[in-house]
Amino acid sequence: MARGLARAGPAAAPALTGLIAEKSFTEELRGLLIADLVAVTPADKLPELVALVGLGAPTLRAALRQAIARRAHSSANERAQLIKVVDAALDGSEPARLPGLVLLRAALGDAGDAAFTGRAAALAEDAAGEFAARVAAVRVLVARRSDPAAQDVLARLVEQHLPADKRVALRSEILGSLALAGVDATRAAALVERLQLIGADAPRVATAAFAVAALPDSGAWLDASQRHAWPEVRAAALARVDGPCSTPILRRLRDGTATSGDTFEADPTVAREVLAALGRCGGPDAFAALQAVVVDVAQNVDRRAEAARQLVDRHGPAGADVVAAVLRGTDDLAVALRLVRALQRLEGPGTDDVRQALCAAGKRQELAQSAQRALRGLFPDLDEPCAGNGR
Repeated sequence: MARGLARAGPAAAPALTGLIAEKSFTEELRGLLIADLVAVTPADKLPELVALVGLGAPTLRAALRQAIARRAHSSANERAQLIKVVDAALDGSEPARLPGLVLLRAALGDAGDAAFTGRAAALAEDAAGEFAARVAAVRVLVARRSDPAAQDVLARLVEQHLPADKRVALRSEILGSLALAGVDATRAAALVERLQLIGADAPRVATAAFAVAALPDSGAWLDASQRHAWPEVRAAALARVDGPCSTPILRRLRDGTATSGDTFEADPTVAREVLAALGRCGGPDAFAALQAVVVDVAQNVDRRAEAARQLVDRHGPAGADVVAAVLRGTDDLAVALRLVRALQRLEGPGTDDVRQALCAAGKRQELAQSAQRALRGLFPDLDEPCAGNGR
């Protein structure tokens, strides 16, 4: 119905407006109707839509911004008109509308739009400005991080808001962390070191810091990070692990796979990141650590499954053979299903051990479909891959 209305052109605008106001509709549907309304609105009526930017539910606000930006980029004349309208609205709008207008104005321009980059910079650094508008302005600067002027402002915001005595304030924590994400790698690493940000108690700050910090091979930073109270910080630190890994880092990762004790990781997301980090380490020690997890019946099913995926993804046929051996030896249906799915990830032809394990798994009704799918993918040249395996 809505698409049919849209094809009616400007005459459909009143009906679309009524449908958008129908609160019994889902916000997703209302968002689609907003896109249709923007598409059929005559050019001289577009300023009326700009007057609605920043109002309503968040998803509908975003839908309106995106639709207006899409319309603007289809016509140079309409784009120029809308830029003037939005610039004027930014000068006189009530504070609640400013974030949406800032984001819309950024979407109408591009990275070479130096005038608005400067305006966003001024808004971001305006200590008396409306907080949500400052957040929107920082996001614009991060998106335009290639502009040296944006880099200077983002670095200043980090220096202003993330010293230890400043970041205890939530607004400073938010502004500084957002800004840090846009600072170029060398400058950001220097700021993290000088302000000691990876040791911050605030999870938002520490997470942002780990994303950009220059981290030594010694592994002391990883050990300290895994004692942080917030799981998102522990996960962010683990995400920085990359191979080849030093002995201290490998040791700490192995400790993180423990099923009890001081190094046991209770958070499932972080536990998965430990195993993913071991996968990225590569080499025989990491292989052995992953193998130890996948064979250990005391381990959680999800952790055994992740270890299996890492063995297959990172160690190819050798890792797949380990998974195949565990598959053949387990009676646990949940574990077996996850191991079959891990074997499906193997790139290239499977080994004979993998073939035999999948054929054996396929004899179980609950696993038959998944096992057959894996066999077809790994042994495409075999018409009957399980011939001779008692099938």
